Amino acid sequence: MFDEDLEALDTADLLAAAAEYDQIQNRAAVRILEVALTYADRHAVVEGYQWLPGYEQLRVYGGDGCPG
Repeated sequence: MFDEDLEALDTADLLAAAAEYDQIQNRAAVRILEVALTYADRHAVVEGYQWLPGYEQLRVYGGDGCPG
């Protein structure tokens, strides 16, 4: 994937390579967000923890089937 000599590419191929690398970077960024979401879902509630006024609290604003 990254083995190409960029100097050997013509302009169109160079731009195509840049577009490909941009797509790879975007997919990686989405995957990082998915990992963070999965982690947050797994650790959303601490059993036995007493919520105190002013602390963060989970709220569900939608009906059944809505995340949160």
